[in-house]
Amino acid sequence: MIKTVQLAKVCDITMGQAPSGASYNENNNGYALLAGAGDFGQLTPSPKKFTTEPNKLSKKGDLILCIRATIGDLNWSDKEYCLGRGVSGLRPVQDKLDSNYLWHFIQANKNKLASKGTGSTFKQVNSSHIKEWEIPLPPLKEQKRIAAILDKADNLRRKRQQADEFLRAVFLDMFGDPVTNPKGWDEVSLVSLVSSKLQNGAYYPKEKYSNKGVEMVHMGDAFYDVIDRGNLKRVLASESDIEKYPEFNS
Repeated sequence: MIKTVQLAKVCDITMGQAPSGASYNENNNGYALLAGAGDFGQLTPSPKKFTTEPNKLSKKGDLILCIRATIGDLNWSDKEYCLGRGVSGLRPVQDKLDSNYLWHFIQANKNKLASKGTGSTFKQVNSSHIKEWEIPLPPLKEQKRIAAILDKADNLRRKRQQADEFLRAVFLDMFGDPVTNPKGWDEVSLVSLVSSKLQNGAYYPKEKYSNKGVEMVHMGDAFYDVIDRGNLKRVLASESDIEKYPEFNS
């Protein structure tokens, strides 16, 4: 069994503190200020203000954790930043905790942290919530192996998202927004363009599932746009069902 430890035992935690308001500027003077998730980018910060009187600083390679409002949001510290009161800096102890492993742990469990938030206007967690957070701690080598696998999966997800955004942009450029129809395309009903009657898919209770039945496609089976025939769940469909849903035999 993998042991769990409190985060404070394997990570240096710096709670942010707001600098003097008189020190704020937008002229790149001093340190970039991170007040909360509004200053976060996709992976690294995109700050809007600076301060010449920082109280708490992150270091390059730290994880920056949002602790107010959108609790659990993360960014990497790509340089030194002034940590405002809406964030905290997490610096894993060398040889005990891998930074990428910690990143993925927080991403997978940030809802648990957010559930501890208190406050009427917006939720916030305190230093105790973070320091006492229990994290599974396999050996460092295993942490790195797990993080590498999750990094690859995350990269695939990002590429898929980028591809989807690109395809949407190409579609809009070629055909325009289908809602406003700026190009004045003819509009017809979907049913007039299909050769068979539109209908909902079949539903079967769990007792109808059997290794001896016919394959059935569920929503999750089509998640990546490819149906993996031969590895689908099977159901004991009747002859009338098979006739009604010819896709059973396709």
